[in-house]
Amino acid sequence: MLKKHKHHIEVATPAISSNNEVDEGLAAIYGDSHHDLAKLDKAGSRLTRILTTVVLVLAATAVVAVIAFVIYINFFAVAKEDPLSMSIEVPAEVVSGTDTMVIVHYKNNGRVPIASLKIDVNIPLGFAPTAITPTPTDDKSQIFEIGSVAAGTEGTVSLSGMWLTSVPSTNTVQALATYRPANFNADFTAVASATVASNSSSLVLTMTGPDKAAPGESTSYTLTLENTSEKAATNITTAVTIPAGFLIISSDPALVPAGPMAWSLAELASHAKQVITLNGSWSADLSDVVQLVGEVSVKPGEVLMTQAESSVFTNIIGNGLRLGLAANGTTSGITLNPGSPLRLTVSYEDTGSDSLTGVGLVVDFQSVEGTKIPITWLEATIDGGRLSADGIVFDAKTIGTLTPQEAKTRNLIFPVREALASGEAQSWTVSVHATVNEVTISSQPLTVTLNSDTNFTAAARYFTEDGAPLGSGVLPPKVGETTQYNLLWSVSNTLHSLTDVRVSATLPPGVTWGGLAIASEGTISYDETSRVVTWTLSSAAVSSTALTASFEVSVTPSQSDAGTFVKLLSGSAFRATDSVTASSLQQTGDILTTECVGDDGVSGKGYVSGG
Repeated sequence: MLKKHKHHIEVATPAISSNNEVDEGLAAIYGDSHHDLAKLDKAGSRLTRILTTVVLVLAATAVVAVIAFVIYINFFAVAKEDPLSMSIEVPAEVVSGTDTMVIVHYKNNGRVPIASLKIDVNIPLGFAPTAITPTPTDDKSQIFEIGSVAAGTEGTVSLSGMWLTSVPSTNTVQALATYRPANFNADFTAVASATVASNSSSLVLTMTGPDKAAPGESTSYTLTLENTSEKAATNITTAVTIPAGFLIISSDPALVPAGPMAWSLAELASHAKQVITLNGSWSADLSDVVQLVGEVSVKPGEVLMTQAESSVFTNIIGNGLRLGLAANGTTSGITLNPGSPLRLTVSYEDTGSDSLTGVGLVVDFQSVEGTKIPITWLEATIDGGRLSADGIVFDAKTIGTLTPQEAKTRNLIFPVREALASGEAQSWTVSVHATVNEVTISSQPLTVTLNSDTNFTAAARYFTEDGAPLGSGVLPPKVGETTQYNLLWSVSNTLHSLTDVRVSATLPPGVTWGGLAIASEGTISYDETSRVVTWTLSSAAVSSTALTASFEVSVTPSQSDAGTFVKLLSGSAFRATDSVTASSLQQTGDILTTECVGDDGVSGKGYVSGG
């Protein structure tokens, strides 16, 4: 039997050397605070304290930021919407010529004052304020220096006066504000606008006249102008547009001679009227419905503003005879060069259903009072007519009986003098009058205007009129030797000034440009490629002396030129515009040769001699 032995195991526990070692170990675990290490409470670490401090600092910063933000929003920041609001109070529609008021409202909606405010009010051209509040800094441009505006404060700028504008029209009133809040160093702007329509005026125009009229019978039209405003109207013009064919006999008030179909009135009092009467007759070549239009305008400054219109329609009923007049192929006004003939064609036609007898015609010439028409009457061709103090007369016997729808013509030619004497007319009218059934009818007047009596010449010279040499070299010209000539252009003009004057010609082969060119006015140029000589003037005034341009050319004849005149310049072309008639004037100068026509010193010495 085995004997069990009981073993006793002992575990050796290391001994702690000292209390300091225990403290260090506990400090490593629980921290280095001087708490009682016998207690098992865990102390806060250094990291924890740092994090706690950071949290507290951030919280304090957030509080400060919120407070600052509230202060900024309430006392310093500009609102998202403009602190300054503006609006314009004005009627949506205003009758032109009546008083109205424009009010600009402004308000500081912000929480801080506006340090400075300036408002520029732009008003339509015709609005002339007579009362303005407050007083503008600049009366002409309507600028108002308002100055400072406290928070929540509002104000107005008002302008009142007469509103004038074209009718119909729509105008805009605009206000532009420039302001600076007290807490800013920069300017801000605000704009307000409003539109005003004007579809009527205080000036009312009414035009009346006959519904029907016959050619030749006395016909009257009346224009009545009334000022319905409480104030006087000024600078008024009443005009009437009449179709061609109405022959004016008189008007009340009288029209300005040779002026527009218009009447001016400096002032028309409140609720006053002006009546204009126009008397005349319709021409014999009309048979249609015509419209006459009256118009009244005012001119407060430089711009004419239409206020009202009125029109009347008249049916022109033919009386059986139609007249026609044409001059040099046209039925409208013509321009004519002095010395050119005036050719007239007079036509007359029975447009009714019955034959016409006892018809007489007169071709009538009229000029400005006190002037004579520059026609050589005794040399005129008048096709059966008779020259009288009243014009060219065709009596009933000459005209004879006109059957229905029969048309006839008379052709007349009048020579116009080339040079006008003192007191002779530069312009006149021609018309035809016919008497049928004791009624006189007339054609539309046709105006004849003379162009300026411009004369252009070209000449080649070797000597002056006094015999002094202008050219050089041998005379007569000789084969193989060089002779130099002076070529001269001359323009005379005594009736009207000219514009865009141009003279040109080409140098023939074998002719050399001399280089020396002199013009009394304008410039002379030479193009070596095209060989064209040109003289240009922007304008040529009326003058009793001729304008001239001269230049030198030289020629060395060849054997083939012997016994001939050598060509020095092609035919010169003159062109200009008459400033009065706007007609284009054109003339051609002669071809110039070594013959030097008009130069007595070269007479007989122009032919080229042999070598």
